[in-house]
Parts: sequence; C-alpha cells; structure tokens
Amino acid sequence: MMDSKKIDWTALRKDFPILDQQVHGKPLIYFDNAATSQKPRVVIDALVHYYEHDNANVHRGIHELSNRATAGYEAGRARAAISAGARPKKTPVASESAKAKPMTKGDGEAVTGMFS
Repeated sequence: MMDSKKIDWTALRKDFPILDQQVHGKPLIYFDNAATSQKPRVVIDALVHYYEHDNANVHRGIHELSNRATAGYEAGRARAAISAGARPKKTPVASESAKAKPMTKGDGEAVTGMFS
C-alpha cells in the first residue's frame, strides 16, 4: 500500500551528493540498477570514517583496530537484520541470496543485497 505522504524529492536529492550536478544542462537523474547504486552522504561519511580510523580485518585480529572493525560490522549487521524484521544474532549477511542461504541453517532468515 502506498503511503499518502508526498515525497520531498528536493530534500531526498540533497542526501545524495552525486545528484548535485548537471548532465547535458539538466539535473542528473540516476536510476538504480543491478551493477551499482548511488550512496547518500551518511554512507559516504561512514565509509570515510571507517577507512580513516578503523580499517582492519573483521573477526580476524586481536588488536584494537580489528576489534573496532568487528564491533562496527556486527552493529551494522544487527541494524540490517532488525530493519528487515529478522533476528540479529541468527541472520547472516551476504551480498547475494545464493551465498546466504547455506548459512541460514534451515530457518530461512538472511539479509542480502544491502551492501552493494
């Protein structure tokens, strides 16, 4: 069912820095496709922060950077599961469903395609 609220397209466009440009004299319009998706400012800022402060192997180190990277990964995984209506501790996260299904151990919950 469609929400009766109107979408503020101008405000939404401001969340995506790449849309603040013109192509052939017109505002850029980018429709998502299977190859990539545009990132909102909050995601870009989070990635910059990660690479500047916490970049390390997740679940593979015992040093501070690895601990922070693992904590951030697990927090993101929990948020993705909750937003999908799944149980955080029981939900694998994978780039595609074919990779996630074997990790579900039969309960069928998986979060996929969230990190393109």
